[in-house]
Amino acid sequence: LLSILSYSTDADSDDSGIVSSSSASLLNDNEDKSNENYPATTTAILWHQLRETEQKIFNKLSPILLLSTTSTNEKSQMTSTDASMTMYAFAKSSYVLDMGIFDYLAECMAGPHDGSFLFEATARQLSTALWSCGKMSLWENQIPQESLLMTDDDGFPTQQQQSSDRITNTASLIMQPPPYQKHALQMAQKVVSKPGFKSPKDVSQVVWAVARLDLAKWENNHRFIIKSILQPLSQKATECATKCNSQEIANILWGFGKIGYHHEPMRRALVDHLLLDEVYNSCNTQEAANVLYAHGKLRIRDEELFKKMTQVLLKQLQCATPQAIANALWAYSSLRMQPPKDLFDRWAEQKGILGIVGLSSLSDTTIVTESIPSTKNP
Repeated sequence: LLSILSYSTDADSDDSGIVSSSSASLLNDNEDKSNENYPATTTAILWHQLRETEQKIFNKLSPILLLSTTSTNEKSQMTSTDASMTMYAFAKSSYVLDMGIFDYLAECMAGPHDGSFLFEATARQLSTALWSCGKMSLWENQIPQESLLMTDDDGFPTQQQQSSDRITNTASLIMQPPPYQKHALQMAQKVVSKPGFKSPKDVSQVVWAVARLDLAKWENNHRFIIKSILQPLSQKATECATKCNSQEIANILWGFGKIGYHHEPMRRALVDHLLLDEVYNSCNTQEAANVLYAHGKLRIRDEELFKKMTQVLLKQLQCATPQAIANALWAYSSLRMQPPKDLFDRWAEQKGILGIVGLSSLSDTTIVTESIPSTKNP
């Protein structure tokens, strides 16, 4: 399955040998090859055909996985590597036609039965399986958009959060989590205690997955989630901060921002490393926007960081997506800070509203300056 995935991924590349060798068979003989869009059209058709073939082969091969684990007379042939890598292949290719098999693989990784791989799996295998669960949740569209976990200075739920839990309990009767959700929770609890769980890649993947799966929302026991997952995760992120690249830092901050969990020593360590020249110079617009978004969610006004991340956006403004700019502007607005006019102009231009309302009046009326404590004086 991974080989098939790699094949179709290579075909989407401009310099792929697959594209050049297969182009002739994809178009009719009478196709107008003088068309300037011919190469792009050929590549698109090839990619579409490969995706169809990939889905068909996945559909044929994946049920065989069940045969390797359901025999009562023989020991299972499947290993933790097999299960985690197959989950990765499903998620990476967005293969959602056999979700029952994906659920079964998640159960094999972390289920309550004696044959689960929870204890023998490595930190990398568990983090890969968790990432896969998070990716699949995007396609199922069953996870709520936001989950803001309100905590006090000690990191535990506030009275307001506890009151909202009763509403969540009622809502959960209507919207149930996907079957692999409980197994993802078990994997998250276990991976943070694994001796090998210390690489920035593993930590950032787990933080992203925990945020995307919204484990705090579904578990309805925020103190348990904080103690068993979020606190160990934040400690691991602090320890590996100096080894992170800009993407890993952005993912970790985005994840904790989405969850609503603030651990200042971790945030400070990640931000300090991000602002080093060798890391900062590699930062792109999406990462800068995610960092700003995280601080907006957590209501942390770090003026130096906002200035540096905004410079990344402004220098690479032509590469910035409308969503990235919107997230950055939202972060400014949530903290009642005035965004740079160039950034606002770009967003307004992309949204096509410059001809509807004057930019200066729109900016003045939507962004209100308010005094908020700065992180410079904690």
